[in-house]
Amino acid sequence: MAEFNFEESRKTWGRYPKAYLGPKNIFEQIAMIGDIFGLNTAQAAKFASNLPIMPAGAEGCFAIAKISALARKHFPDLSDPRDQYCAAVRLGLKELAARCDFVNTLRGEILVEELHREPPSLFSITSEKLRQTDLSLQAMEILEKEQPGDILIIPGQFGLRYQDCSVNNALWAMFDKGNEFSPGVFAGICMNLCHLDRYDFNDDLVAELDPVYAGDEVSRNADGIFSEVPSFFVFQGAPGQKNRLVLGADSPASHALVFGAVSFFLPLGLKTAR
Repeated sequence: MAEFNFEESRKTWGRYPKAYLGPKNIFEQIAMIGDIFGLNTAQAAKFASNLPIMPAGAEGCFAIAKISALARKHFPDLSDPRDQYCAAVRLGLKELAARCDFVNTLRGEILVEELHREPPSLFSITSEKLRQTDLSLQAMEILEKEQPGDILIIPGQFGLRYQDCSVNNALWAMFDKGNEFSPGVFAGICMNLCHLDRYDFNDDLVAELDPVYAGDEVSRNADGIFSEVPSFFVFQGAPGQKNRLVLGADSPASHALVFGAVSFFLPLGLKTAR
């Protein structure tokens, strides 16, 4: 597969906002994630100075905070990995809301009319509403063992690779390759914190490719039925009103140009169990 080319992708599809020029320099991302979450960056920077070969299909590398590192620093009393993950998501959403106009619809159903107003930022993410898939959890555990320190460096792509493809079909394509997987919403939060230009509020294309994080499953009503996958999108307000970054969820069977499953890649030679 040819190396990913942003300019060619714009000519062909035009789905990323013009302001988004691809993943930032990885050392800049490491510094940003370290500063935001109060994590040590030394070992991640050392790893980033000698990166392995970029897998085919990756747009670049992304810096993702380790859940284990966040748990040690911010919520040491939580021992259940499911609770640690949800606590990391809540922490990340608060940081995201401090940097952009943000709404979390996973707290329950929100009427479209509410997105025009100023709803409170609620972060009621619990393990009854959000869980990692076994495949995503396994892949992230592999990466945590491979990379020391508080921050992971992961090759990936921000959704363009699987645009106009249902999440289910995208997941089958990833599964077939063995070293590719869709991350969860916490990884998406870290990607967003470093790349808010991915949602350039002034670009006409801003709503045309919503990144989907199918490494997590959502039970919107906390009823034990995990039937949706989370995604971020921009809600475009009426003239004179603010645009908002929104965390929502949809069926993985949905097929539309506006969806693009985000994916990460394991290092060459490593694969998840089938």
